[in-house]
Amino acid sequence: MSDEINLPTFTALPVSTITNKPVLHFAHANGMPSAVYQPFFEKLAEFFTIEYIAMLGATPDYPVDDHWRSLHSRLLIVSKIPVRSMACRK
Repeated sequence: MSDEINLPTFTALPVSTITNKPVLHFAHANGMPSAVYQPFFEKLAEFFTIEYIAMLGATPDYPVDDHWRSLHSRLLIVSKIPVRSMACRK
């Protein structure tokens, strides 16, 4: 396994109009705030624009629920990803 990032693999990702880099929206599911992943983000920042929600499940409008349906909606709103491009269990 190589430590190198093969950027052509990520051509389907949206590109930031500010950085001109592919955008990764990081969504964690372990209850830890996104800030704990900062060392990981720093390594990826050379190649990607990293977006994330600081704390999932902390907003009353988007609680942790069955199959994370509310959090899925929150991610779609924040990342502006069309619904058809994200998998959602029903």
